[in-house]
Amino acid sequence: MRVHVRGLLECVGEDPDRPGLLDTPDRFAKAWLYLTQGYRQSPRDIIGNAIWDDEGHNHHGMVIERDIEIASLCEHHLVPFLGKVSVLLHHTPELSLPQLFSPPSSFF
Repeated sequence: MRVHVRGLLECVGEDPDRPGLLDTPDRFAKAWLYLTQGYRQSPRDIIGNAIWDDEGHNHHGMVIERDIEIASLCEHHLVPFLGKVSVLLHHTPELSLPQLFSPPSSFF
């Protein structure tokens, strides 16, 4: 990825060897690997066997998890976006809530 980032910098008229840009290819690669980590994850791997017996617990049918941080890339422009999401779930006794609210970036 480093070689390609250097090429992109050159395409926009920058000198990738100037002091302010020397580490940019590495920073770019690190950022992109973070922003695209969800592409390499499977919801099944994250949730696993998140089945449990919730008999006797009453969640009143609805559960909400708010302000879950997400980070991803716009697939059309390859521009990063960061934000927060909220999830409202109609609870069933067969679902483990802590594993359900795994990093949402794996689903974007």
